[in-house]
Formats: sequence, C-alpha cells, structure tokens
Amino acid sequence: MPRRLGDGDHLVWDPHQHQFVSVTELPVRNSNARYLHVQLDNWLSRAAQLPGRALHVALGIQFETAVQRKSTIQLGNHLLRSWGVNYDAKRRGLQALEAAGLITVEYRLQANPVVTVCQAETAAKRLHLVGEES
Repeated sequence: MPRRLGDGDHLVWDPHQHQFVSVTELPVRNSNARYLHVQLDNWLSRAAQLPGRALHVALGIQFETAVQRKSTIQLGNHLLRSWGVNYDAKRRGLQALEAAGLITVEYRLQANPVVTVCQAETAAKRLHLVGEES
C-alpha cells in the first residue's frame, strides 16, 4: 500500500530518490548530527525565553560560531546592527544569555567582547542542575 500524507509520518523531499520519504528512512550521514541538532535546538529554546533582543543576539552568536567554526568568537556590532540590534540591546542580550548559563563573556575595554558558547552539559553544571547534589 503506498504511503499517503497524513499517515502520521513527517515526510521530506529526498533529492537522491526524487520523491518524498519519511524522515526515519533518510540515511544518517553523521552519528553526531542528530545529537548536535537537539543540543542546538535546546540552546535556542532557552535563549528564546529570555527578554528583549536576547534571541537576536543568540542567533548572531550561533551564526558567527558556524561561520568561524569555533566555539569562541569576537562578537562585533555589524551583523547585529543589520538585524536591528543596537549596542545597548547587544549588551543586555549578552548579559541575559550569560545569566542563563548559555555563554560566557569576556568584556574588554574598547574592543568587541569575546563570547564562548557553553555546551548543554556545561550550561547545566553552571546552573547547578546536574552533577552537584544539594
């Protein structure tokens, strides 16, 4: 029996087979890819709950870390300014993300801040949710 849309599966286009297939039928190219996707999704979900332009700043940080392929970057104003985030909103966003345990920030006098993205386990330990028993 052919599969129909609405059978409960999430279908995506597979360009190699030239047809829609279930997500579960797609080959897994990298065993860590699914874990990294879930980890980034959780990180962004936590950032989305923060006030103001914190999500804009978080997306800018993730964009720069992906482009530079490093977890520690210098976060300038140019990219964020094009998204409507001014200097003060960037500072407040960095403070909110740091308070949430998602990043660490090294502020420097008259220079761009150095931002390090915390992994999920590190962020949880910083917030005392995992590891230490009270």
